[in-house]
Amino acid sequence: MDAGQPKDDSGHDSRNQGKSDSVDTPTQTNPSVGGYGAVPALYSGLPTATIGTASSPRESDSLLGNASRHELNEEHAEGHHPRKRTRWERLFDLMLDRMETYWPPTPPPPPPTPQQPPTAFEQLVNALIVCTLLIGLVIFLKRSWDELTYVCVVDDIKVSHLSLSFDPNDYKNFSFQLDQGNTGNIFVGQSYNHTNPNITIQVTARASSAEILQAFALDYSAIPQLSLMEANAYLNMTSAQARQKALRKGCTLVRVDILFPTNMASYDSLWIHHRERGNVNVRMIGGRLGGANHTGTSTGRATEAGEAAAIVIDRLDIRANAGWVRLQDVVVSSELSVVSRLGGIDGQVDVENRVVMHSAEELTLELGSSSPNLDLKVTSKEKARVVVKTQYSGHVSLTTTSNVSAPDVFVPRSKFVKQKKTAHSLIGYVPDSNGDEPGYLPHIEVSGKASVVELLG
Repeated sequence: MDAGQPKDDSGHDSRNQGKSDSVDTPTQTNPSVGGYGAVPALYSGLPTATIGTASSPRESDSLLGNASRHELNEEHAEGHHPRKRTRWERLFDLMLDRMETYWPPTPPPPPPTPQQPPTAFEQLVNALIVCTLLIGLVIFLKRSWDELTYVCVVDDIKVSHLSLSFDPNDYKNFSFQLDQGNTGNIFVGQSYNHTNPNITIQVTARASSAEILQAFALDYSAIPQLSLMEANAYLNMTSAQARQKALRKGCTLVRVDILFPTNMASYDSLWIHHRERGNVNVRMIGGRLGGANHTGTSTGRATEAGEAAAIVIDRLDIRANAGWVRLQDVVVSSELSVVSRLGGIDGQVDVENRVVMHSAEELTLELGSSSPNLDLKVTSKEKARVVVKTQYSGHVSLTTTSNVSAPDVFVPRSKFVKQKKTAHSLIGYVPDSNGDEPGYLPHIEVSGKASVVELLG
């Protein structure tokens, strides 16, 4: 050791004082900033790193540098090769520390409160509720089973006869309705009793029980101002449940006869509505198309002595729900309307002006009309066939809804001029006596799965 080197009080060389202190004595740098506190050094030879809140970019770099030195201490302590962390990794660690400060962890939910066992009274109430529900379920199942298995058997012994009669001169318009739940047929014709000048309605009802038979009623309403008589046959039951069962099961079988006087020449309007299963049959004694005994005159008078004339009805309207409508020797001067919602139509009529018919099943119409105002329109979901027995000069339009058969017009005695023909439609006309195309009327329009028009006059 040189004599000129200075020494301190302990006898050490003052030149090595700084080196010895930097290696042997641990130093604390960057004291606690921002409330985080200093991080203890894991290795005694390296300084301790402290992370705090940075107030400037330079201070943030200082904090990130201290964090990297702290990680170096951990790597030295664990015996790993020191790796320099990137700036983004150090910034991400700083963000995690900040998030723990602003969003502390959610405390666990409080433990559930133990439930007290039900008391004896509560157990009794619960048992009563369960028993009530079971009893109600059993009653419901029994009623449903009885409803499904219940079958009405109409007894021929239980018969009721009801009738109604009125003067057709006082009431020139008549409306009749057979209500729901009453299965049966309606017959309209002329009476063979020459001494009875009134229109008579006779109803014969059979039922499955005396209760239903007593509830069957024939009611009427007279409106003199309109010269209208309305009649309705229905079930007049006080019990709604029994009435609904009778309506659904068809516990009655009814026959209705509407008879006009034999010597009646005309009537204004007749309206018939059948709302249940059954047919509607209208057959008059006379008629212009009835057979060889009739002359085909426009008055409908009989040609043989003692034979009645067909009644000329101005407007005839028939509605059937689930049954056929059959017309024979019916003469209508103004308008004929027939609808069979679930059944078919078979008619032999003489109409002067307008005819409208619609059926779900097959429709066959034999028509006699020499009126220049004839306007006929029939539609059917099955086959529709119209036969005109009188001479016809006018337009014809046919439409089919099936690819099985094309529309066809059969004209054996006249010439038919085709204006348009496709696989599903045919439009044309029969010229008048001068060979010219007639106006819009008369007009025949037929639509169905198969459409056929025969002009035989």
